Amino acid sequence: MIKLHCKIFGKVLRDHREKKGLSQEDVEAMIGYTRSHISKIENGKRTIKRESAEAIIKLLNIDFATDKETIDHYD
Repeated sequence: MIKLHCKIFGKVLRDHREKKGLSQEDVEAMIGYTRSHISKIENGKRTIKRESAEAIIKLLNIDFATDKETIDHYD
């Protein structure tokens, strides 16, 4: 996995979550973080454990390795 700055990861998370039509509460139910915690991750105000980041990436089908546009868009 490519290492990304927390703020970039948060923006990518929000973008993909919204594109999938998921609320923060939906993601909360799927990964066990509170809505508040997810909000802080999305706003770059909270770090995230690697395992949780990988679970979110899998859940939302985010592919940083092949989707260079995703990274460039937020960089």
